[in-house]
Amino acid sequence: MDNSRASQYTTMRSQLDYVHNDVNQVVEIMKDNIIKVIERDDKLTQMDSKAKILSEDGMQFETTTKSVLRQKWWKNVKIWIILIILLLIIIIIVVTVTVTLTYQQKNDNGTG
Repeated sequence: MDNSRASQYTTMRSQLDYVHNDVNQVVEIMKDNIIKVIERDDKLTQMDSKAKILSEDGMQFETTTKSVLRQKWWKNVKIWIILIILLLIIIIIVVTVTVTLTYQQKNDNGTG
């Protein structure tokens, strides 16, 4: 009977060691999973911070773009106004010269 008891003890000890090894493996897997979850959380936090910064940069870019577009539009308007004024001045000069020459020719023809 002592042999039987020793055999049962050995079998129980073997089963206990097997269960203990399984528990240790599960604990290691759980530790790895916890580390991975923490790393994932850190990466998500970093990504969220980068997304916020990108969003703020996008808003700043939009504001700057609108300002630059407004400035370019006014510059374009000013150039068109200057061109129209120059064109009017040229037209006035041409008309004045034409009228003056026509008047002089009429005076020269009338007196000659």
